[in-house]
Amino acid sequence: MLRVTFTILALLAPFSSFLSAQELRGGVQGLVTDSTGSVVVGARVTLQNTNTGVQTVRESSATGQYLFDFVSPGSYTLGVETQGFRAFLQENILVQTRSDLTVNARLELGQVSETLRITESPVTVQFTKTTMDTTLDTKMSNSLPIIHRNPFLLLQLDPQVTFTSTSGEQSPFHHWAGSRLDVGGGTQLKNDILVDGSPNTWGPKTNYVPTMDSVSEVNVQQNATDAEFGHSAGGIISVQMKSGSNEWHGSAYYFGRNPLLNARPDSTTPTLSLVRHNVWGFTSGNPIVKNKVFNFFSYEGQNLREPVNVIRTLPTALEREGDFSKSLSVNAGQTALKPVYDPWTTRVDGANITRTPFAGNVIPRAMMDQASLRFLKDIWAPNGAGDDATGVNNFRLTIARVYQYYNYTNRTDWNINDKWKVFGRVSRFHTNVTSPNPPGTPAASTGGSERNSLTAVGDTVWTAGPRTVVDIRGSYNKPVDRFIDPIAEVQSMKDFWTSNPTWFDSYAKSLPVLYYPGLQLGGNFGRGSYWYSAPDF
Repeated sequence: MLRVTFTILALLAPFSSFLSAQELRGGVQGLVTDSTGSVVVGARVTLQNTNTGVQTVRESSATGQYLFDFVSPGSYTLGVETQGFRAFLQENILVQTRSDLTVNARLELGQVSETLRITESPVTVQFTKTTMDTTLDTKMSNSLPIIHRNPFLLLQLDPQVTFTSTSGEQSPFHHWAGSRLDVGGGTQLKNDILVDGSPNTWGPKTNYVPTMDSVSEVNVQQNATDAEFGHSAGGIISVQMKSGSNEWHGSAYYFGRNPLLNARPDSTTPTLSLVRHNVWGFTSGNPIVKNKVFNFFSYEGQNLREPVNVIRTLPTALEREGDFSKSLSVNAGQTALKPVYDPWTTRVDGANITRTPFAGNVIPRAMMDQASLRFLKDIWAPNGAGDDATGVNNFRLTIARVYQYYNYTNRTDWNINDKWKVFGRVSRFHTNVTSPNPPGTPAASTGGSERNSLTAVGDTVWTAGPRTVVDIRGSYNKPVDRFIDPIAEVQSMKDFWTSNPTWFDSYAKSLPVLYYPGLQLGGNFGRGSYWYSAPDF
């Protein structure tokens, strides 16, 4: 599925309130007055990002108000200057996702060279939004020990958010995890998921899942959300990615899980464990041009091996030839011969039905079904005697399913001038899931998959005038989530239905790939079904 989106947002406001359409950045506004409470007109108001040094300048309006919109999350300093008054400086302003900060500046008479400095952080009070939301900042998202490495699942820290999946698919390469969050009750698969303000869902699944160390903030809004949001019958889940700054910051990490380093769970029956989990990665945030262009790059790789138990009840060498003279069953606690009846001897007498067993409990070769004989060619031999005299579960094997995954993202921010700001981001993760096939037959398929995502996002903010700000945003998404098992692929089904070999051909034309048919015989064989979600190219 290919998804391309474009959004144009326009803000036309006489310095009153922060209006937008599906905007996740914050806003800072306030009122400039003198010591008597009278408004100050034409004061120079400067908002400066502490980490990047990027400044945005406004003037207080005829009513003394100022407004900074589309403010990216981060730490800021607000300065106010005008002739005849001391300079006003508010430090430690923390702007979070969708925050609405009000910082009023009260100016005192004096020289501009004198500064009134306030270091205590202003309290965030939502005056223009009615939504209940929770924001997890950078410190929390980076410091919490999260083994699944999925930033969307951090939102479970909100008491109103629960993870509803029963399959255990929590890792970042599982497209389902982010969509399985229930925000306030009954909203799983109905939430809108945004990354850097751009749509990040395709059908019921999540497209791109960022690395934990590339995330600045995670935010969730409960229903009912503001009118600016759509495409959701539930909550709004949003992730803001990190940006670079004027100083170089980087990190590197490694997590390794190997049973050789663990305490033995049972020293009396030591068994080899196949579990392995290696996670590694690094981040780099740096300036390209100081106060102008900044870059942030993140990479993470994972190599996971998890055990899969293959348990089957397979036909013995005698049973493959139709000889069931030694096949036993348990009835009422008693072990006895398992009779095999000749279906052509069935007689119905009212409510009584009688049949005659095959002579010697052996099925003649001539009476064996041709399709069954074809399937039997791909059924392998047992590797054990079974759990009891009946031979149940006479094949047991533990194999290792391997997940090989990498994820990278690169975001570049460009502060062209006071009127134009641009950012672009390219993100991709790629996952190959493989499972061994020890018998080497298509009927022994244990499955593999390909789970990938490619995302490109661009955003530009143009301050056209004191009352007009235009935001243009576009995104491109290419997700892939499909079953893959080359050994289990077949060209046609004609070998399995010799009496009507072409009956399935019309159905096969509509399938992207044809796999060995599913079979129930003491366990599952072949592929009864498979999933395939991918673009047409």
